[in-house]
Amino acid sequence: MISCPDVHKDVIRKHYNIATLFYRSLWGQHIHHELWSGDESPSVEARQLTEQLAIEADIQQGDRVVDIGCGRGGSSIDLAKQLKCQVTGVTISSCQKRYATWSSRFAGTSSATEFLWLDAETVEFPQDSLDVAWSVKCTEHLFDKAAFFQKMTTWLRPGGKVAIGACFAGDDPLSEPQQKLVYDVCEGFFCPSLGSKKTIPTG
Repeated sequence: MISCPDVHKDVIRKHYNIATLFYRSLWGQHIHHELWSGDESPSVEARQLTEQLAIEADIQQGDRVVDIGCGRGGSSIDLAKQLKCQVTGVTISSCQKRYATWSSRFAGTSSATEFLWLDAETVEFPQDSLDVAWSVKCTEHLFDKAAFFQKMTTWLRPGGKVAIGACFAGDDPLSEPQQKLVYDVCEGFFCPSLGSKKTIPTG
């Protein structure tokens, strides 16, 4: 686990409040992009990422979903539109919350989505109330990842699913240059820590 003590939560919140409209102008509705098969546009490959993660997690029509780190609501809106899911998005940014709410109204999915301006590490949902916990590129910003995942599992009904898209530091052991590179990434992208796949609890 690589830790970066220079990252603070208020800096993360400020970053997304300031950068939301810039990200929109560059990338479109989605804030995360990582699934290319060729030279697709950002809007196409972002939808491909959502669709593939939904397939991998076996998300079903009408599932109740929490989208942790929902950004401007791209994935939440797609899940509501394509799979008729009932989605609650959570974002630390008041700007993103307002933008996601407006975007969902424009997309015709406002009856199936709700967006909350809350800290993912303090938000609460009733036990066994959700079918899916979804998060793409947000868990890197969490300060106590283990505590969050433990809490998150209590929200899910028996047989519920977790769909996570996340960055990792790389498998240990890392050389000194590799550790420095990961630290610089953490500092630049406001990640208090990055772990390896081996640190993910299973079972």
